Amino acid sequence: MTASFVPGGVSSRRSTGLSLVLGLAGIVVFLGLVLAGLTFFALAIAFPIAVPLAESIGVPVSAHDASIASSLSGVTWVFIVASVASFAAGLGVLGLSVRSFSRAAEDGSRA
Repeated sequence: MTASFVPGGVSSRRSTGLSLVLGLAGIVVFLGLVLAGLTFFALAIAFPIAVPLAESIGVPVSAHDASIASSLSGVTWVFIVASVASFAAGLGVLGLSVRSFSRAAEDGSRA
């Protein structure tokens, strides 16, 4: 025989409120991950073109800055992978947030 524990006295309003808070927090995390993904993507684009663009505009570039930009332009794939991972994690968080909202709506419609 299988027994399950269902706590008594827990109102659906509390679980709906908790789902709402978790959903809103998920949306904030989603927006943060999208911002991180855009930043990594911008870095992947910026490092390979930073020194030639600065020299064409006439901005003085020190040898140290040029060496940093050239060394980081060799690992552009790392920024692209980080960007894709951030976007994928953001989509996962968004999916969980939508599921949290939909559960709250289902619980509210049953009450």
